[in-house]
Amino acid sequence: IDESFTRIIAALINNHYQVMDFNKSKIGGYISGDVEESRFDQLKRIWSVLFPEIKLMTNAATRSITAMKNNSTYDLNDMSDGEKSVIHYIAQVLFAPENSIIIVDEPENHLNLSIVTKLWDYLIQVRETCRFVFISHTVEFIASRRNAKLVWCKSFTYPDTWDLQEIDDELPRELIVELL
Repeated sequence: IDESFTRIIAALINNHYQVMDFNKSKIGGYISGDVEESRFDQLKRIWSVLFPEIKLMTNAATRSITAMKNNSTYDLNDMSDGEKSVIHYIAQVLFAPENSIIIVDEPENHLNLSIVTKLWDYLIQVRETCRFVFISHTVEFIASRRNAKLVWCKSFTYPDTWDLQEIDDELPRELIVELL
């Protein structure tokens, strides 16, 4: 996960400065049209909905991301695991190609349940051309998904044998017994 996080942060920063340079060339060269928004700018917009008290910034000199809360600036590495998870999830979803199927295993990991639903609802809205598949054991998160198909994984045999059953309105007796 550390390597994946490092790569996505590098991609965010590289994209941000490339878009800034492109926008400067458009403005300086009098090319008409709107300026482009970087993935980092998109991330900041989503972040501000979840954490309005924390502002994210890039540092051009170190090509890193910093955060500011209560007029105190701190490094990305000093953020909580939950804050870093939110950045990772948002960035991964923003970089996914159009019409992707985005599979998220345990979307609530490292996150306070008060923001999990808001985060994923917002990301689904932002990436409406993508389909999201969530794999979760958290009943509250599963119940929060609207207009979703529920699928019970009855069993799994490594490496690729799955026994899946779509659940309609009524839970199968076998699943109720397993849950109890």
